[in-house]
Amino acid sequence: RFLINQRDLKVEPSFDIPDSPDKTGVFVGIGVLGKPDEKTDRYDYEAARKMLGQQVILTTGTIHATNTNEKTRKNIKREVVKLFIADIVETGVYQFDNGCVYLPIEELSQILYPENASPVAEYIHIKIADTTEPDVALAVIRGVWRTFVEEQLGADPYLLQNTGIETSRQFQSRYIAAYKKQMGVLLVIFGIVSFGVVLLIFCIFSLIVRLKQKDIAVIKSCGSSSSSVALIFVGFGACVGVAGSGIGVILGYIITRNVNAIEDWISIIFGLKLWRSSVYLFNRIPNEIDWSSTLPIVLFAVAAATIGAVIPAIIAARTKPVKILRYE
Repeated sequence: RFLINQRDLKVEPSFDIPDSPDKTGVFVGIGVLGKPDEKTDRYDYEAARKMLGQQVILTTGTIHATNTNEKTRKNIKREVVKLFIADIVETGVYQFDNGCVYLPIEELSQILYPENASPVAEYIHIKIADTTEPDVALAVIRGVWRTFVEEQLGADPYLLQNTGIETSRQFQSRYIAAYKKQMGVLLVIFGIVSFGVVLLIFCIFSLIVRLKQKDIAVIKSCGSSSSSVALIFVGFGACVGVAGSGIGVILGYIITRNVNAIEDWISIIFGLKLWRSSVYLFNRIPNEIDWSSTLPIVLFAVAAATIGAVIPAIIAARTKPVKILRYE
């Protein structure tokens, strides 16, 4: 689905070059062929399509191990490979589109390491099914790798001990830790805003209590207890928190789900591109809702509104009907 030319074909995508079966085809990231427009952050697809079938030169290197005096030396040799563009890849991830080309591993290994009978790879990426638990898959893959090394690779201790098998979260742990720190800073900012909400509700409810003292006195003179009067204002604050949080969740959901369309409209109307793939790595703004993070924030907002109404509620509960109604 990331191929520009073959994504809509009903057959499996191919590295073959039309009318040239002897040529080695390659999929090239669209960022390798050109840079995105400065204003729109979009690539020129027509110019990219014109390069299909064109020859490209890939300069890479190979590592060859040689044994000298019972020591293993690794020599790096430069390799220049002539390839032809079979299709263009646009994944939406800037680092892949800007710096990756894709070849069948069998052909590439034959070109770079003709002396090896089997393909050579440094990393193997395995995509598991969405319903599979990562920890379970990790244990299974480790078992499969150990069995493979023991049966096919002569139980090489180096491969058994030094091959790292980990999930993508573990592999990207540094970036995830940085994102969590940013999330923590964001929650601190929300906490400061919520504290402002507490003060605002406190001021508003204090004013309401002062203006409605006669009504409070009438309610208490009719037999209502102080706790009932306090509960009215605390409940009022909680209702304000629930209503505000509900409206905020609805607006947040609508804006988040349509954030890319909103960003496109801003770009069209003002000529201002807010989200650049070269800066944020992705060409689309993430618009998934994390309900597990939303619920604590909503509960905290409701609690903040309730806390802001507590002191005015206590003041209302301590109102003396005799003093208020003495001159009425």
